[in-house]
Amino acid sequence: MDELLNGLKNYGKIEWDDEDELLGMLISAARDTLEAAGVSKDNATSLYRLAVERLAMHYYEHREEVGTGAPVPMGLNWMIEHLRLGDAL
Repeated sequence: MDELLNGLKNYGKIEWDDEDELLGMLISAARDTLEAAGVSKDNATSLYRLAVERLAMHYYEHREEVGTGAPVPMGLNWMIEHLRLGDAL
């Protein structure tokens, strides 16, 4: 989890440690979301890591907008499908 947390903070340019607990929860939620979409949590690819970081950062940036239907980041649906289907694409 520390590797994902550090990656997310780097991806989001977050230099403070005050929200590490929140960010950890958002990473877990992103991983759960990907798993619910059929993507294994055991996936160790760079694409999986990027999908987790993009989704967690989306949750972070839109945390006050729950229920407003903020669109997912561009390309994330493709990433999920690619990760879910793997070589079948």
